[in-house]
Amino acid sequence: MREPSEILLQGRRFCESISGYTLLEDLTWLPVENKWVIKFSLSSSYIPTNFVPAETSWYAFLSDDYPFGELSILPAAEGSITATFPHMNYNTDLAKPWRSGDICIKTSYGAWKNSYFNSEPFDVSRLQWSVKRSIAWLNAAATGTLQSAGDPYEFPHFPSRDKKRWAFSETTASFQTWDTLDEQSGILNFFTPSWNKHLAVVTDYFGRNGKLLHYQWGTALNKPLGDQEAALWFMCPEIPVLPPWQIPMKWGELFTLCKNKNWNLKSFLEEKLVKQKHLNNIKVLALGFPVATHIGKESERIHWFAIRMPGLLKVLKGFRPNTPEWRKAQFTGMFAGHQSIKWLSAENWAKDQITTRGTLSGSISELNICVVGVGAVGSYLTELLIRLGCEKLTLLDDDGVSIGNFSRHTLTMQSLVYYKAASVAERLNAIFPIVQTKAVNGSLKNTVEGSPDFLDQFQIVIDCTAEDDVLSTLSRYCRLESQIVFSVSLGQEAQSLLGFFNRYPHEDLLAKFEAKSSGWTQRQQETFPNPNFPLEGIGCWHPIFPARIDDVHGLVACTVRRMERFLAGNDSSEMVIIERDAAGTISIQSET
Repeated sequence: MREPSEILLQGRRFCESISGYTLLEDLTWLPVENKWVIKFSLSSSYIPTNFVPAETSWYAFLSDDYPFGELSILPAAEGSITATFPHMNYNTDLAKPWRSGDICIKTSYGAWKNSYFNSEPFDVSRLQWSVKRSIAWLNAAATGTLQSAGDPYEFPHFPSRDKKRWAFSETTASFQTWDTLDEQSGILNFFTPSWNKHLAVVTDYFGRNGKLLHYQWGTALNKPLGDQEAALWFMCPEIPVLPPWQIPMKWGELFTLCKNKNWNLKSFLEEKLVKQKHLNNIKVLALGFPVATHIGKESERIHWFAIRMPGLLKVLKGFRPNTPEWRKAQFTGMFAGHQSIKWLSAENWAKDQITTRGTLSGSISELNICVVGVGAVGSYLTELLIRLGCEKLTLLDDDGVSIGNFSRHTLTMQSLVYYKAASVAERLNAIFPIVQTKAVNGSLKNTVEGSPDFLDQFQIVIDCTAEDDVLSTLSRYCRLESQIVFSVSLGQEAQSLLGFFNRYPHEDLLAKFEAKSSGWTQRQQETFPNPNFPLEGIGCWHPIFPARIDDVHGLVACTVRRMERFLAGNDSSEMVIIERDAAGTISIQSET
């Protein structure tokens, strides 16, 4: 028989000093769960409620390597809480001694918090800490204080959902549109891209009087690569949850909730599916509701939950198919109270929602940017800009993709022999649903000579070619006072990178660049008096600029940061030299 470790036994003994704690069943090894478990009861000074009894029973699950590993606390199947609360997993019966409602007792940001519990210990006292934390959670549940004013808004926990991701794009601006509408329901259009069967992208909402709202997606989603489908939408005045904070899992629960709040969801479904004969071709229902970012704040955007419609009953005797009576009987059976709701994963893909992990400051990401040259430097720089929230990039490059490019390029063999500009643009458009990257498969000189006002559409022009001719061309065709020109040049073996920044006027860019960079150029010549260019393939006509991809990436990343500072007005330097030493440490020099 498996025996618990001494530190695990000691951790259990530590709990005996907790007021309100009673051990019910000692440590037991569960081979199926691969966990140790103990059962205990908790009581406290709170006043019991319909949802929180005076005394509750719990199971604590612990890893064999306690105090490390996972530690979870679940309500017992009998003699505990049966409802679902905020900061708790969906609490259903598992046909086991415990329920599924793992309570959130961690102290990481976004979890239920209490100033007393500021750090989860990973020593022998971890179980004791967790039990005390559970008592505090129970007190908050009984008093309705698990959610407090100023806390981040939390959606209820869903059990397992369909893999299909429902993508919408709701902003503070679209919230204002919804707020002016007097329509509560209707039909929406969505499509499934051919390149991802698990994705459903919403495009348009329709009401009684036609189109109400249109989502403007980026290039990859702007031309649907799949069939347009219809779904139903219904706007709820508030989030559709059962008290305290439980998502409905049966159609009967959802209909009762809506009826109690005077929301006519069931009659709307019956109207569309039965009377208007959409029973066979509507597969999804979207439920919208207003939300705030924090508890107690005013609502500022719409969020959507999505439900897969139940399928037609396979056996329905006594009715001729597709008659009004048949549709009514189908509806009654499909949406019977005991029928389970199949929730879909729904996500808001608005820009401010998907770039929260890190973005450029201010409105820089909204600028229209032209990048000339998408080789090693340009391809990585543009990908950084996109992942930092930029939406509109135009790429110019007349070169094709060769096998040797891949050692320090963002592209893969799928792009072999194709134009770099078009291939990089396709890759960038696939990163975010908001991206609108365009490609010009040609040189800057030919492009502007054919269309002299081509550059007038851009606020920023970035030269990643290290070619004198490009700077000379930019001098002639960058003529707007609002434009800013950047030029990025790698030094030998990527030991340094020079960034040249120029505000209007843009005359004599090459001369300005040479004057600013003369010291750096001289040091390059002194450091590498006889540069050794490796050959790609056989023959002297294939010299290659030597530089490792990790060195290029490090220098380019620092350059993007300096560009941001320059654009934000936090740095007036017109030239920056970014250098690395043999250990990879980077230093920066600036010159006005």
